[in-house]
Amino acid sequence: LKQRGISVDLSVYDIAPDTLTLQRVLRDPSLKEAHLMIGPAYSGQLPMVSAFSREHQIPLVFPISNTNTELAHNPWLFHVNSPDALVLDKIAASVVRQASGGRLLVVLPEEEEPQADELVALIKEEARTANLRYMEYKSSANDLMELQSLLTGEGDFYVVVPSVKTSALSRLVPILYGVREKTKARINFIGLSDVLFQTVDPEQVHALNGTFYRSFGLDYSTPHTKAFIDKYRRWYHTEPHAISPFFQSSDVNASYSRYGIWGYDVAHYFVGAIAAFGRDFDLCMDQLEPDQVQFRFEFERVSNWGGFYNAGLYMFRFRPDWKMERLPVLP
Repeated sequence: LKQRGISVDLSVYDIAPDTLTLQRVLRDPSLKEAHLMIGPAYSGQLPMVSAFSREHQIPLVFPISNTNTELAHNPWLFHVNSPDALVLDKIAASVVRQASGGRLLVVLPEEEEPQADELVALIKEEARTANLRYMEYKSSANDLMELQSLLTGEGDFYVVVPSVKTSALSRLVPILYGVREKTKARINFIGLSDVLFQTVDPEQVHALNGTFYRSFGLDYSTPHTKAFIDKYRRWYHTEPHAISPFFQSSDVNASYSRYGIWGYDVAHYFVGAIAAFGRDFDLCMDQLEPDQVQFRFEFERVSNWGGFYNAGLYMFRFRPDWKMERLPVLP
């Protein structure tokens, strides 16, 4: 930002998980003059900060948690890490586009999962509109035999597991891999959450041409990512890291920065937006051309009186040749 001629007066407040400390910080007179607030980290502290943001009409970026009780009430609020529930329609449309020309099978969860049910309904409607061959299967104790009978024949099968429960995913992925090995069916696995990649064998995910949806994640092949990592190592003598790396659990005690790239993307986007368009930058976000490292920012209002959520999505595809592709989900 400095190289672009942008000067920033930055104040940092350590509020910890302490309501009294937060109240004291919000009484700081200088805070009322801020052009932008970033934080808090925890959803439990958001209502108090959101009320301050709304009262003084200060843009507030809620950066980390995907739980947000204020989004519908604060038009100055920007939610960075949107929950899947807000982008299920985009995921459903993308799933059906992927499966065009093939057969689509949705594995229904054994137990009730409202979000999974909503996604299934959206996929079903999209498939009907696209005249796509669509099947549903209720997961059971006989998954191996049942799926083996369903996934036979020529062409590509696209198998969607809408559950985000670790137990369901860690059981179904090896079964689909076993079906593929036995029948040689061309199975393409589609999942929702990166929780999958911390519970299964990477070899199986790659063999199934596994795809999952997420608003952030690193593509180590891009020049921008490589340049960022190189500079980060020179400055901080440690490794930058996406908060939930693929096939690896992100440990709070790990010797890398869990939020370094996250913070860079947030500051680069929002400070750059204010510098370019002023405090009403929300009216001009379609003109921004940010070069993020791990996020895909496309902010949309949740309602006429509510705040903005990040509707930007990537598909992360783990190909059988052991390469990973990060592909933007386009309208």
